[in-house]
Amino acid sequence: VDYVDIRDDRYYVYFSLKQEQTKTFKFRFNAAFPGVFTQPAITCEAMYDHSIEAVLPGGKVEIR
Repeated sequence: VDYVDIRDDRYYVYFSLKQEQTKTFKFRFNAAFPGVFTQPAITCEAMYDHSIEAVLPGGKVEIR
């Protein structure tokens, strides 16, 4: 990771990636309250070429 900007409700992770290279990022979170929540989509795009992007759809998360 080149730079991480952690906000109250999101992470901005900046990293370099060469052609054919892959990277895996893992994040841990602590739930403050039980319930059913909406997990937002995870998006990734090239910094200067917005035609290059990847999106993992969001969904429901249940905390017990």
